[in-house]
Amino acid sequence: MLSFLKTTVKIILVSGGLICGLPIGLPADTLDSLTQEKQTIETRMHAEQSRVREFSQKETRLIQDLDAIDYRLNQARIRVKMLSSRIRELEKTMVAFQADRQELSRRIDDRRTYAQNRLAALYRMHAAGRLNMMARPATVFDFLVNRRAMEQVVDADYEIIGNLNKDLSQIRALEAQMTEQKAAMDKLEQDLAQEIQIMTRTSEKKQTILHAVQNQKKMAHAALASLKESADALDRQIAGFEKHRKSDRDMIVFSCQKGRLMPPVAGKIISRFGIRQSGDYKSFTFQSGIDIRGEQGEPVRSVFRGNVIFAEWLKGYGNMVIINHGENYYTLYAHLQEMFKKKGDPVNAGEVIATLGDTGSLKGVCLHFELRHHGKPVDPLKWLKKGA
Repeated sequence: MLSFLKTTVKIILVSGGLICGLPIGLPADTLDSLTQEKQTIETRMHAEQSRVREFSQKETRLIQDLDAIDYRLNQARIRVKMLSSRIRELEKTMVAFQADRQELSRRIDDRRTYAQNRLAALYRMHAAGRLNMMARPATVFDFLVNRRAMEQVVDADYEIIGNLNKDLSQIRALEAQMTEQKAAMDKLEQDLAQEIQIMTRTSEKKQTILHAVQNQKKMAHAALASLKESADALDRQIAGFEKHRKSDRDMIVFSCQKGRLMPPVAGKIISRFGIRQSGDYKSFTFQSGIDIRGEQGEPVRSVFRGNVIFAEWLKGYGNMVIINHGENYYTLYAHLQEMFKKKGDPVNAGEVIATLGDTGSLKGVCLHFELRHHGKPVDPLKWLKKGA
């Protein structure tokens, strides 16, 4: 910066000399020397500008990489939640299989006892009737009656044995299903552990890149350019929503809520609305909302009733929810960890819509909150209740 200022001063001095005229008696070769020096300085300026552009492009790529890591981290958290839910379902299924197995075991024991009792009865009946069975029947009819009785006894025993075998087959099938379910659950547990490892490594990589970004003095310029691009995209998005917004008849009182809205999350305001100076560049940028520092996972609430018109990931903002409150008033909640609402859902004042996170954030865990009217940002602090 000091070198740039010196170069600028030199150019001004040279230009001033050319404009005001040369001193009397200044040799011509001195004019040529100054002109050549001016050209040299201009060449160096162009070279410095090229280096600044190259460095800015590098910074922009780093920020885009960081945003991509945030997105993958968010997807990993969603996957972990899905796997945990699936494991709970499998555990419930295992409990149900255990109950079915106990019931089948009880039925097998009952039928085994019944079969044993039948065999004992047959033995006693055979012992008592041995002489009658060996003696010649008095008539053919008696022979047929005895034969029919024995066939019925044998058929009944075979049926008991068949039912017992059927129950045994069922319990074996259940055991096989339980084994498959257990293998599937083990596989899901392995996947869950792998997802957690991926999320941990991704988080560490994110912290490393973020630390490097914070150590680069000129990163602010690229970050502001990236955020400006994201803000422009957001403006276009909101402008598109204007064409499809819902009827405002049920939400006509938002304009009367100035100074009466409760904060969307508990925490400390670390960035305020409006123009602010940017780092070493001595330039000024416009902050379209406020940033509120809070604890990871804190509930984020809607400041007023309305309808969700956007609930997705947006570059530079991470997970973000936009709510239409009617009368062309909108509130925006960014850097969320988990979103509980989707596009089209109605919300009430104070209803929890998400949890606080750090997706798409260069400031760590915080909520970026905006209030817009006709697509243009207004100061949210003028609408929030003081001391709340």
